[in-house]
Amino acid sequence: MQDEQFGGPQFGGENNGVIAKATAWFKQNGSKIVLPVVAVIILAVGIFLYYRLQPGNNRAVNETPRQEETASKSSAPLVAQPQPGTSEKLVTEPQPGPATITPAPQPKKQEQKVEVSGKTITITAQKGNGVTHLARQALKSYGQENPEVKLNKEQKIYIEDYLRRHTAQKRLMAGDQISFDQQLIADAIGQAQALTPNQLQNLQKYSVRVTLL
Repeated sequence: MQDEQFGGPQFGGENNGVIAKATAWFKQNGSKIVLPVVAVIILAVGIFLYYRLQPGNNRAVNETPRQEETASKSSAPLVAQPQPGTSEKLVTEPQPGPATITPAPQPKKQEQKVEVSGKTITITAQKGNGVTHLARQALKSYGQENPEVKLNKEQKIYIEDYLRRHTAQKRLMAGDQISFDQQLIADAIGQAQALTPNQLQNLQKYSVRVTLL
């Protein structure tokens, strides 16, 4: 009965044999192989932990990428700098200041061209001139040559009209010339000086419109 009850497979004996072999192998080879490997692993873990726990190393690890990025940005010049040895110069941009208004230069008024030759006074027309303008300039030139002649504004208006009526009427272009006989001017002066007070008063409504006489 005892053989039938315990006739199954027996495992306890085999396990004890494996453990015994492993223990014998570890005793024989442990000091040569296992212990050096374990020592190396412990040493590596210790070095890693020591380095990891240092505060300066943690900050350096965390800040190095950001510092490198900041340094790369700060090192980039805002304005391209000239390379040494080149002729390029730095140009300082002018600072904005108060606005100033410079008046446009006024065109110079050209003087009337006058030619006195013998018994005639020749006037060259400018743009916008009429016969009356040229007669006025001829009388002015005659007065410069004869300073003893004294005329008021109404008398000058009469002489201008007199010379105009005795000159061929045409539309003048710039550069056209009219020659006035000095004797004709002298006759006009004589008639102007003979005007009555009433006639001079009637001419005032024309003289007040003319400033350059």
